[in-house]
Amino acid sequence: MGNTERQVIPVQIHGKNFGSLITPGSASHLAGSLHVLTMAAIALGTELLRTRGPALWKFDTACELLDDLLNSREINLKLLTGKFEAAGFPVRQRALRGFAVRLASGQDPKSAVKEIEQHAGNGMNLVIGALHSPTPKLFGIVSTATNHFQDDFQRAMVQAVQSPAFEGPIYLGEIVAELAQIRTSIEQATEGCELRLAPSSSVVLAAGYPLALLTHELRYEPAVQRLPQQVLAPILALETNRRDECLRVLEAYLSSPTNRSQAATRCRLSRSVFYQRLALLESLLETDLNDARTLTILSLSLSVYRQTQRR
Repeated sequence: MGNTERQVIPVQIHGKNFGSLITPGSASHLAGSLHVLTMAAIALGTELLRTRGPALWKFDTACELLDDLLNSREINLKLLTGKFEAAGFPVRQRALRGFAVRLASGQDPKSAVKEIEQHAGNGMNLVIGALHSPTPKLFGIVSTATNHFQDDFQRAMVQAVQSPAFEGPIYLGEIVAELAQIRTSIEQATEGCELRLAPSSSVVLAAGYPLALLTHELRYEPAVQRLPQQVLAPILALETNRRDECLRVLEAYLSSPTNRSQAATRCRLSRSVFYQRLALLESLLETDLNDARTLTILSLSLSVYRQTQRR
């Protein structure tokens, strides 16, 4: 699908078709680019004929390209852009976006890839790979001509994630315009997926949770790991039920510090009871919950604590 400005030679021998060799249309060689591709296709086809097992070129090539991108195996972005476009994935002057979705237990990644591809409409080009650790998931990039088609992709994925192949929502990173920026978008999506942000949604815009993503990125820093024990110690020392309630009230308050009524509703508490719990928190923590610096430290500490509990 996608780029028509390319040169394609099928890798086919003795009636077996193994896929195609593809180069950008601008590729040239003294012996003739099509001649070189043809010779390479014959040599590759002969070798593949001797190899047992199916050749899943589309999926494996996608994994290799994404691996090069994320692990900086190809730091020449111009060359890497050429590789993506030669594989039929347009990059230049396109809207690009990273995405990720968890695989349900026991699901075959290749079958799940087909689910996403079948729901994607015209004008959407996909490159999809699989991550098996720490949790199985699909991830990749969608390329569209405009941001408008990115909205179409988002709507299409609402339907795709209803498949039993997936577990939870699909996570989307920011829309970017260059391959140089897509790594950040992919990381936003994969980290949001790993953290299971907003699990009751169908589509989650991971960039809308910057604190959770920052905490995840810094999770191995010793100073960050120590923060909950230092800041939340009086709460964590409580017996289980009281500790859990205090943390629930604190989390609700930190999510809406300027709207206590909304925070109380989120906790399913009356305003009067909610205010009593806030007074208890201020007493336990010996701090002012109206202080901006305090709220920042508490938000970071609670985010680290929640992520530590998930692991």
